[in-house]
Amino acid sequence: MQTKWIILSVGTLSCALLGGYVVGAANTASADEENHVAAPVQPCAVTTTAVVPPGVEAPRPAPVVTTMVGRREQTEGTLRVRRIEVGTGVEAREPTGVADHFSASEARLYVFLDLSNRHGEAEDVIVTFEPAHPSRTASVTGLVTLHVPANATRHRTWAWSRNVHSAGSWSAVVRDERGAEIARTDFMVE
Repeated sequence: MQTKWIILSVGTLSCALLGGYVVGAANTASADEENHVAAPVQPCAVTTTAVVPPGVEAPRPAPVVTTMVGRREQTEGTLRVRRIEVGTGVEAREPTGVADHFSASEARLYVFLDLSNRHGEAEDVIVTFEPAHPSRTASVTGLVTLHVPANATRHRTWAWSRNVHSAGSWSAVVRDERGAEIARTDFMVE
């Protein structure tokens, strides 16, 4: 019988199936790419195992997504939001007028995204502008779908809306194709 290895890898965490047994290894720390801060990595844990017969392709694990608090990345995954900022424009593929307070008279507000998609398949993200307290004059707007190419280590893109004029607290929200929130940043309109 031929033994087949299946390697599952997420960041610095790796697991392998060998003849129905799980072999796991993990580094004790990983480096945050931008800030060079060490963060602990949990040991490999798999609850079920299976041997894949020769000639059968192993199923690909579901992608892990990034969640963000404010503008700082919290976890690793295949589709990651490296940076999210709200501003009044974009020039030379960088946001301009970045702030957390905007005038209700702004013609457009932009959500700038710096994404990473190390996955072998392209994915889409959906960007919305959401008021903290929806009303007749302040409702969810945007609903812009942005394409993120496959195997992109850095992809910059943006969405904008002309309908963010009601005073109050707002959020720019990024969701994956399945509707799961992967990033959010808050701002005020005065």
